[in-house]
Amino acid sequence: MPTDPAQPVADIARRQLFMAKVLCARGGATASSSLPVDRIEGVLLLEKAIETTLNAIVDWLGGGSAEPAFPALWKAAQGLVAKQMRWELPFKAGIDHIHYLRTGVQHHGQVPSREDGSRAAAIAYEFTREVASHVFHVDVDVLALPGIVRDEEVAKALSEASTILEEGDSAGSVKASARAFEQLWLLTGYDVYATMEDAMTGPYMSELAHAHWRDPLRDHFSQEQSRALQGLREVLVEVATALTLGVRLPEVRRFRALAGKEPEAVTRDEALFALDFALNCALRSESVAS
Repeated sequence: MPTDPAQPVADIARRQLFMAKVLCARGGATASSSLPVDRIEGVLLLEKAIETTLNAIVDWLGGGSAEPAFPALWKAAQGLVAKQMRWELPFKAGIDHIHYLRTGVQHHGQVPSREDGSRAAAIAYEFTREVASHVFHVDVDVLALPGIVRDEEVAKALSEASTILEEGDSAGSVKASARAFEQLWLLTGYDVYATMEDAMTGPYMSELAHAHWRDPLRDHFSQEQSRALQGLREVLVEVATALTLGVRLPEVRRFRALAGKEPEAVTRDEALFALDFALNCALRSESVAS
């Protein structure tokens, strides 16, 4: 059985753990929202994250899939780790509560509270992290699968960021994450600009708007007005690019400030933030492109 820490984890298992990590991130972002519909979605995503992690255990240690029902899946995974690794799956009570919340949503129309959503998010991520570490000997915090990103330059940079961070080079990882993000920003910015240009030069805009969008420094305005309008255009493109990537401009500025720090001042937590930030932007970019 594949319980030897020296044995490489199969690609399918790494993909399952990565998907569980993404589901945790997506679910955690909405599970404690002030909006009831977001909390509903968040709880459903968090249980899917747990199910994906349990399936990874059953597929890896058992060589096959368990019953699709959640209790049977948990029982199968627990039996495998107990027998082969003499370990007990953690957070049983908390995960039972997440399953209870999901059942309440799907069968009773109940909306989870913000407190329940926040607690569920923390438990789901810690469960995935501990399973990845104990069963698969993988650090889920640095796990990235750039193979799902189509742009080769972005994929290569994300792969380097993950590998370098696992080797302990936080500053080098941040630099690689920054390369991936800036390539994404450039590609997305081109698309955003082209879309905005189509809108600004469409049949419902005035000739003056057409002329200014294509050349904001023409003689229609004073130099001061032209500079102001050109700056506004640049800000609009920047804001639209950030929204397309699913981030806010303050987050972009924080990321870029981190990328500019002195290497010796970069911490592991900052490198993790940078990798997750660039990876999430890449995933959002892929979903928009598809």
